[in-house]
Amino acid sequence: MELVAEDVFCLQVMLASGVQAIRVDESALCVYALTHKGEARVVLHPQGNVERYLRLVRELLVEHAMESGQGYRERPRRRSQVFHIESANLEPLLLTGDVQALSSVARSARLTDELAARVWWAMPNADHARRMLERECVAHGQTGKALAQFLIGDLPFESDSEIIESLVILLQNGLVEESQRMALWKKGAHKPVYYVPFLAVTPDDLPCARAARPDWEALCGQTAARAESDGRMRRLCRVLAGNGQAFLQACAFVLTHADQQDLVIAALGVLSEYFRLPADAEEPADPSRDELAMRALSRVGPWRLREFLPDSTVSGTLMRARLKPLTDEVLGHIHVLLGRPAAPP
Repeated sequence: MELVAEDVFCLQVMLASGVQAIRVDESALCVYALTHKGEARVVLHPQGNVERYLRLVRELLVEHAMESGQGYRERPRRRSQVFHIESANLEPLLLTGDVQALSSVARSARLTDELAARVWWAMPNADHARRMLERECVAHGQTGKALAQFLIGDLPFESDSEIIESLVILLQNGLVEESQRMALWKKGAHKPVYYVPFLAVTPDDLPCARAARPDWEALCGQTAARAESDGRMRRLCRVLAGNGQAFLQACAFVLTHADQQDLVIAALGVLSEYFRLPADAEEPADPSRDELAMRALSRVGPWRLREFLPDSTVSGTLMRARLKPLTDEVLGHIHVLLGRPAAPP
């Protein structure tokens, strides 16, 4: 099988016009090109097997990419090898119209904001957006806002783990506007997975107001100077303050309503990190009830889940029933720090 002469001619003309990226639309049988002047298109006219015809088109694109770029050290024996050859120049990969090539560019440490914009034109999807926003030049460049808005709009269609990953990246880079921040936090009341990224990234600045524990003033109000130099006291005052109480209440809500193991694992990880003893602090010889609770919570990492639930596929009501001894233990420590005698029924 060979390419139709008309298709070859049109593709060669398009590729000679300063192409920045290529997108192949298999369903519409079109090849699109991003150029300095805008978007160009070539409609394909396959004869015979369409899949084989598209493979020939991609081979033509790879040949052009190899000839136009300086990044390929050797000629690949087959097309798939083109993505495994070390390259200092990512631009030729964008000319292949290949999914693997575009993903390689999206994940590259050499990605720039300009290249990110081209990848996004060629293949906009949530995974590419997350990977590219991990690069500071993209997150704070011109492309970052467009990627962020896409991820926020795509959250309702994502899994719990993807929601957490997306929001962590967005919050870390300050790409969530205040109105959006409040709206996303409110969603946590119905879907607790939305709370977890806030608890992980901004535990001391949650979008909700809570009062400090009633004895905060007595324990911490007059000891600000001591708290600065005493890591253990600093941790206690952080927990008893309004922000700390809000953090604890949100963690308790997530653990109580979680229906997926990924969500429980994330919540336990957040708790253990939050209560990790500062480097300049030592465990007291005679710890108070609050200190014992904080020590216990610093040791409730995700690994504890497997003690009660070795099967990673269990979810919903059955998962909650099997994890009840663990969640009751954790909630008990949380309620100590909230100043409550016991978890509510």
